[in-house]
Amino acid sequence: MKPKFKTSTRRRNGATGDKALGQRIRALRLDRGLIAGDLAARAAVSPSFLSQVERGVTSPSLKVLQALASELEVSVATLLEGDSSNGGAPRRQTAEVVRADRRKVMRRASGPDYQLLSPDLRGQIEFIWVESPPGQQSMVSSHEGEEQVVVLSGTLRVEIGDEEIQLEAGDAVRFDPSQPHRTINGGSGPTVYVSAITPPSF
Repeated sequence: MKPKFKTSTRRRNGATGDKALGQRIRALRLDRGLIAGDLAARAAVSPSFLSQVERGVTSPSLKVLQALASELEVSVATLLEGDSSNGGAPRRQTAEVVRADRRKVMRRASGPDYQLLSPDLRGQIEFIWVESPPGQQSMVSSHEGEEQVVVLSGTLRVEIGDEEIQLEAGDAVRFDPSQPHRTINGGSGPTVYVSAITPPSF
Protein backbone atom coordinates (compact mmCIF):
# COMPACT_ATOMS: atom_id res chain seq x y z
CA MET A 1 0.00 0.00 0.00
CA LYS A 2 1.37 3.38 -0.96
CA PRO A 3 1.80 5.86 1.92
CA LYS A 4 -0.66 8.71 2.12
CA PHE A 5 1.33 11.89 1.75
CA LYS A 6 0.54 14.83 3.99
CA THR A 7 1.05 18.15 2.29
CA SER A 8 -0.12 20.49 5.03
CA THR A 9 2.04 23.57 5.45
CA ARG A 10 0.76 24.40 8.93
CA ARG A 11 3.30 26.51 10.81
CA ARG A 12 4.53 25.56 14.27
CA ASN A 13 3.62 28.33 16.71
CA GLY A 14 2.89 30.58 13.74
CA ALA A 15 6.50 30.50 12.50
CA THR A 16 7.27 30.49 8.81
CA GLY A 17 10.02 27.93 9.10
CA ASP A 18 13.17 27.00 10.98
CA LYS A 19 16.38 26.81 8.99
CA ALA A 20 18.36 25.32 11.88
CA LEU A 21 15.75 22.59 12.33
CA GLY A 22 15.79 21.86 8.61
CA GLN A 23 19.58 21.65 8.58
CA ARG A 24 19.55 19.19 11.47
CA ILE A 25 16.97 16.98 9.77
CA ARG A 26 18.95 17.00 6.52
CA ALA A 27 22.26 16.32 8.29
CA LEU A 28 20.79 13.39 10.21
CA ARG A 29 19.17 11.99 7.07
CA LEU A 30 22.43 12.18 5.17
CA ASP A 31 24.40 10.61 8.01
CA ARG A 32 22.03 7.66 7.84
CA GLY A 33 22.35 7.36 4.08
CA LEU A 34 18.68 8.12 3.44
CA ILE A 35 17.38 9.64 0.21
CA ALA A 36 14.90 12.48 0.79
CA GLY A 37 12.12 10.56 -0.94
CA ASP A 38 12.69 7.52 1.27
CA LEU A 39 12.51 9.52 4.50
CA ALA A 40 9.43 11.36 3.25
CA ALA A 41 7.66 8.08 2.48
CA ARG A 42 8.55 6.62 5.87
CA ALA A 43 7.26 9.73 7.65
CA ALA A 44 4.13 9.80 5.42
CA VAL A 45 4.78 13.27 4.00
CA SER A 46 5.37 14.36 0.42
CA PRO A 47 8.97 14.80 -0.85
CA SER A 48 8.19 18.44 -1.68
CA PHE A 49 6.99 19.10 1.87
CA LEU A 50 10.13 17.50 3.35
CA SER A 51 12.22 19.66 1.00
CA GLN A 52 10.47 22.77 2.30
CA VAL A 53 11.13 21.69 5.88
CA GLU A 54 14.82 21.01 5.22
CA ARG A 55 15.22 24.39 3.51
CA GLY A 56 13.51 26.18 6.37
CA VAL A 57 10.62 27.34 4.19
CA THR A 58 8.02 25.79 6.50
CA SER A 59 7.93 23.97 9.83
CA PRO A 60 6.41 20.53 10.41
CA SER A 61 3.54 19.85 12.78
CA LEU A 62 4.39 18.05 16.02
CA LYS A 63 2.99 14.81 14.59
CA VAL A 64 5.25 15.03 11.54
CA LEU A 65 8.20 16.04 13.71
CA GLN A 66 7.67 12.96 15.87
CA ALA A 67 7.52 10.76 12.77
CA LEU A 68 10.76 12.25 11.41
CA ALA A 69 12.50 11.85 14.76
CA SER A 70 11.40 8.21 14.95
CA GLU A 71 12.68 7.41 11.46
CA LEU A 72 15.98 9.23 12.16
CA GLU A 73 16.28 7.40 15.51
CA VAL A 74 16.66 10.53 17.61
CA SER A 75 14.47 12.38 20.08
CA VAL A 76 12.24 15.28 19.13
CA ALA A 77 14.36 17.40 21.46
CA THR A 78 17.45 16.60 19.41
CA LEU A 79 15.73 17.86 16.27
CA LEU A 80 14.46 21.01 17.97
CA GLU A 81 17.46 21.92 20.09
CA GLY A 82 20.33 20.38 18.16
CA ASP A 83 23.20 18.19 19.30
CA SER A 84 26.35 18.11 17.17
CA SER A 85 27.19 14.64 18.52
CA ASN A 86 23.89 13.39 17.07
CA GLY A 87 24.06 14.96 13.64
CA GLY A 88 23.28 18.57 14.55
CA ALA A 89 24.35 21.39 12.30
CA PRO A 90 27.74 22.73 13.48
CA ARG A 91 29.03 26.14 12.45
CA ARG A 92 30.38 26.10 8.91
CA GLN A 93 34.15 26.32 8.54
CA THR A 94 35.98 28.59 6.10
CA ALA A 95 37.14 25.59 4.06
CA GLU A 96 35.80 22.05 4.24
CA VAL A 97 37.73 19.27 2.53
CA VAL A 98 36.09 16.00 1.50
CA ARG A 99 38.71 13.26 1.11
CA ALA A 100 38.11 10.63 -1.55
CA ASP A 101 37.88 7.86 1.04
CA ARG A 102 35.56 9.84 3.35
CA ARG A 103 32.69 10.66 1.01
CA LYS A 104 29.19 10.08 2.34
CA VAL A 105 27.35 7.45 0.29
CA MET A 106 23.63 7.77 -0.44
CA ARG A 107 21.87 4.65 -1.67
CA ARG A 108 18.52 4.16 -3.37
CA ALA A 109 16.52 0.95 -3.56
CA SER A 110 17.79 0.53 -7.14
CA GLY A 111 20.30 2.23 -9.40
CA PRO A 112 23.77 3.56 -8.64
CA ASP A 113 25.18 4.68 -5.31
CA TYR A 114 25.74 8.42 -5.03
CA GLN A 115 28.90 9.70 -3.34
CA LEU A 116 28.54 13.20 -1.95
CA LEU A 117 31.47 15.42 -2.97
CA SER A 118 30.05 18.32 -0.96
CA PRO A 119 30.74 18.26 2.81
CA ASP A 120 26.99 18.21 3.50
CA LEU A 121 23.66 19.34 2.06
CA ARG A 122 23.42 22.63 3.94
CA GLY A 123 24.94 24.75 1.16
CA GLN A 124 23.39 26.23 -1.95
CA ILE A 125 24.66 23.48 -4.27
CA GLU A 126 25.54 19.79 -4.08
CA PHE A 127 28.07 17.82 -6.10
CA ILE A 128 27.63 14.07 -6.50
CA TRP A 129 30.08 11.49 -7.84
CA VAL A 130 28.48 8.49 -9.58
CA GLU A 131 30.12 5.27 -10.77
CA SER A 132 27.78 3.27 -12.99
CA PRO A 133 28.51 -0.24 -14.34
CA PRO A 134 27.32 -1.28 -17.83
CA GLY A 135 23.56 -1.51 -18.14
CA GLN A 136 22.79 0.33 -14.94
CA GLN A 137 20.16 3.07 -14.89
CA SER A 138 19.05 5.50 -12.24
CA MET A 139 15.51 5.86 -10.95
CA VAL A 140 13.27 8.35 -12.73
CA SER A 141 13.14 11.51 -10.62
CA SER A 142 12.17 15.15 -10.76
CA HIS A 143 12.93 18.05 -8.44
CA GLU A 144 13.16 21.82 -8.37
CA GLY A 145 16.18 23.95 -9.27
CA GLU A 146 18.87 23.32 -11.84
CA GLU A 147 21.08 20.32 -12.62
CA GLN A 148 24.19 19.77 -14.71
CA VAL A 149 25.96 16.50 -15.48
CA VAL A 150 29.51 16.06 -16.76
CA VAL A 151 30.84 12.67 -17.88
CA LEU A 152 34.39 11.92 -16.71
CA SER A 153 34.77 8.52 -18.38
CA GLY A 154 32.64 6.11 -20.38
CA THR A 155 29.34 7.00 -22.02
CA LEU A 156 26.01 8.07 -20.57
CA ARG A 157 22.49 8.47 -21.91
CA VAL A 158 20.40 11.12 -20.21
CA GLU A 159 16.64 10.92 -20.69
CA ILE A 160 14.74 14.15 -19.93
CA GLY A 161 11.03 13.84 -20.60
CA ASP A 162 10.78 12.59 -24.20
CA GLU A 163 14.30 13.74 -25.08
CA GLU A 164 17.37 11.47 -25.13
CA ILE A 165 20.91 12.88 -25.00
CA GLN A 166 24.01 10.75 -25.53
CA LEU A 167 27.13 11.95 -23.75
CA GLU A 168 30.76 10.90 -24.14
CA ALA A 169 33.70 11.50 -21.82
CA GLY A 170 34.18 15.25 -21.40
CA ASP A 171 30.62 16.11 -22.47
CA ALA A 172 28.26 17.99 -20.17
CA VAL A 173 24.57 18.87 -20.16
CA ARG A 174 22.51 21.35 -18.15
CA PHE A 175 18.77 20.79 -17.90
CA ASP A 176 15.57 21.59 -16.03
CA PRO A 177 15.26 18.82 -13.41
CA SER A 178 11.57 19.50 -12.84
CA GLN A 179 11.09 17.25 -15.90
CA PRO A 180 11.18 13.50 -15.18
CA HIS A 181 14.73 12.35 -15.92
CA ARG A 182 17.13 9.47 -15.49
CA THR A 183 20.62 8.37 -16.55
CA ILE A 184 21.52 5.10 -18.28
CA ASN A 185 24.89 3.52 -18.93
CA GLY A 186 24.23 1.80 -22.24
CA GLY A 187 27.92 1.24 -22.99
CA SER A 188 30.08 -1.83 -22.59
CA GLY A 189 32.24 -0.38 -19.81
CA PRO A 190 31.84 1.53 -16.55
CA THR A 191 30.87 5.19 -16.56
CA VAL A 192 31.87 7.86 -14.07
CA TYR A 193 30.06 11.18 -13.97
CA VAL A 194 29.52 14.13 -11.67
CA SER A 195 26.17 15.78 -11.09
CA ALA A 196 25.76 19.32 -9.71
CA ILE A 197 22.35 20.25 -8.32
CA THR A 198 21.11 23.53 -6.91
CA PRO A 199 19.46 23.76 -4.51
CA PRO A 200 20.42 20.38 -2.96
CA SER A 201 17.63 17.88 -3.55
CA PHE A 202 18.74 14.69 -1.77
